[in-house]
Amino acid sequence: MKTVGLCLEALDVLFFRDGRPFMDGTEQMLSGLPLPQTLAGAICTALMQAAGCDFGRLRHALEEGKPFAEAVREACSAEAHWIGALAVRGPWLARWDKNPATPCEVLVPAPATLHRAKGKTGGQQLFALAPLQEELPGWHPVPEEQRRPLWLKEAVVTEPVEGYLTPAGLFHFLEGKPVSATEVVPAGDLFGLDYRIGIGISPERLVSEESQIYGRGFLALKQGVFLYAEVCLPDDAPAGALDKLTTLAFGGESRHVLCHRLKEPFAWPREVPSTEGQKPLVLLTTPCVLQNACAKS
Repeated sequence: MKTVGLCLEALDVLFFRDGRPFMDGTEQMLSGLPLPQTLAGAICTALMQAAGCDFGRLRHALEEGKPFAEAVREACSAEAHWIGALAVRGPWLARWDKNPATPCEVLVPAPATLHRAKGKTGGQQLFALAPLQEELPGWHPVPEEQRRPLWLKEAVVTEPVEGYLTPAGLFHFLEGKPVSATEVVPAGDLFGLDYRIGIGISPERLVSEESQIYGRGFLALKQGVFLYAEVCLPDDAPAGALDKLTTLAFGGESRHVLCHRLKEPFAWPREVPSTEGQKPLVLLTTPCVLQNACAKS
């Protein structure tokens, strides 16, 4: 599959939320960062709209239990069957200068095992917690799971690092090398919340409803900050398959983003963390569902 990198430029503030209903008593709705399923749905929907998809037929096929790829083949033209086989990765926050030939700087959330000295900021070295191999008094792991406590063999009080790793910081973390605090970007440097107040309107009288005042916080990306995504096209996708993907309806409140196609996708680090006889380390850079982990928790 061919991987295409996209930088999504927000045309205005954006709004993303989960599936919880917005009901009476909810004081304020705050936008979070977009989830992978939101991105995948937005891109697939835009491509199917451009291909003249019959969405009623698509819904009917899915309700019959047909796989998504088969449903797309039935609902779209024969030339657009490849849409059902594409894969979407991301999104991630990124910094970019809007030059298609310039690589973007993708930023990933700081790993939960990365700590800093409590109450200190600046360019000091960060600490990575690791599973303790020795026996710990009072710790009784379940034998079949072999869980071990995360431990730091340093005489310093630490707290989790907040923010996003630069590519250099990610490279060093995966290599097992020290990560500097200068390789962590605070969230406030990348995005903020734009708070707004709204009122409920009566559909019959078209006037404001009594006591129906609510607040919302919209995601406002800073200057030069984008959302980076990767689209993996199947081998039978036509040339220029993404040419019509210029704008994208993304998130709620009818907000849109511009789609900038990069000359080359982001070069992800290829380093494999050294486990030294321990279980493999899996670093998650976007939310995901782990079926086995959820079943045990």
